[in-house]
Amino acid sequence: MDRPLGPVPAHAALEALLPPTALLVPEPAPPWTAGWDERDENDGFRPDWLQVRRLVRELMPTPKSVTRERMAEAEKECGALGLDGLDGGEGDFATLWTTRTGAWLAEEIFEGLTRLCDVMDLEPRLRDFAEEYVRRGMTVEAARAFMLAQ
Repeated sequence: MDRPLGPVPAHAALEALLPPTALLVPEPAPPWTAGWDERDENDGFRPDWLQVRRLVRELMPTPKSVTRERMAEAEKECGALGLDGLDGGEGDFATLWTTRTGAWLAEEIFEGLTRLCDVMDLEPRLRDFAEEYVRRGMTVEAARAFMLAQ
């Protein structure tokens, strides 16, 4: 995020990004801790989702630029590059990546709110959102950290 959100815009953003139901697989994907061309602690090479994320970010650098058409373009580009945009699963590319992008944004919002807890009182509804994010399996670690900081 370019600039921190205050409590009111954060409330609106978290409400918009909250998935309608619990996710089948928690989002976002766990962070990749090895270098781009290195293997992880289990001797695994970087997952395709890292390259897909880079491609999605290039095509849609801001939340306002995320559109169904751009998602279709990203899916086509992933296919041309031989990338598995569905992480080995089944489903809809746009749905997965819209959810995943939303999870990364919500994670950044919760991290920003956690930093604000030290300097201001935040509305209780934000804690309710954090609890709901945990229940739905989205940005669980950042939401829990926010709840602990309050």
